[in-house]
Amino acid sequence: MNLTGLSLERYYAIIHPLKAKYRCTLTLAKKTVLCIWLSSFILAAPTIVGQIHKTVIGVRRTAHWCIIEWEHDHISRLYGVYMYLIVLVIPVMLMTFAYGSISFKLWRLRYCKSTTDNTNKVANGGLRVSFTAYKSRDAICLRCPKPIMSDENATRKQVMKMLIAVVVLFILCWGPIMTNNLLVSFKIIDNLNVGDLKRPRQAMYVMSYFNSCINPFLYAFMSKNFRNAFKQTFLLICRSRPVARTRNGSFIRYSFQSRSTSFISGKLDCRENATISRDNTTLSSLSVNRAYQSNPAS
Repeated sequence: MNLTGLSLERYYAIIHPLKAKYRCTLTLAKKTVLCIWLSSFILAAPTIVGQIHKTVIGVRRTAHWCIIEWEHDHISRLYGVYMYLIVLVIPVMLMTFAYGSISFKLWRLRYCKSTTDNTNKVANGGLRVSFTAYKSRDAICLRCPKPIMSDENATRKQVMKMLIAVVVLFILCWGPIMTNNLLVSFKIIDNLNVGDLKRPRQAMYVMSYFNSCINPFLYAFMSKNFRNAFKQTFLLICRSRPVARTRNGSFIRYSFQSRSTSFISGKLDCRENATISRDNTTLSSLSVNRAYQSNPAS
């Protein structure tokens, strides 16, 4: 349900960005997480009712197995279908719909931009770059749109790969164990982990847990922005912040915020220059204020 909630939230944020700006708030996120946990407990409640301890007499010793076993066969089949739907089928359908719509949106955006570029180049005799497709960007983007477009296309492809990988890994990790439980509920295979069924079932359970382990890497480290931010954060943790002494003997600890500098064809992005100018103006103002506070007469 967490994965399904993430997919629906991403779908709403990308397909309906204007509405999401006002509706996808922190309060709504907290309520959604609370609802996911409560509904998960409620949906899993039948497991408590059907769980029993069954005595199994083995060759060496007698064991007690904690399994789900129902008194009537039709209840067992109904429970198997119910769990198969809420754990595998419905989440896969919702995630496929959400991520499929997002991928189609990204692909359509790429196609529209390439069509606009070609139309404008033909209208200008092929001598000037397109202004319509890049009018919302900075001047540096107008001078060299090709590297930026290639970077955007690579980002879109990376996002599409990640979205497809989320659905495929979810099916591969949860499909075998849920299919096994469904077959057990219809008494097609034995419900005890004995003989040839023991090792494959152990692998199935490990795969279901592996899905939770791989999700942080899948959602995070496949994103270029996350990797860059992770590296910057790790480097900031390793570095010690400088300490400066003031006139009155007290210490001021300075913290530096790292900024990403983008280079396009060997030229510095104009946005970075504007940011540095604003930072220099702010620091100059702070210096004047500090000097005035320390010596008002001057």
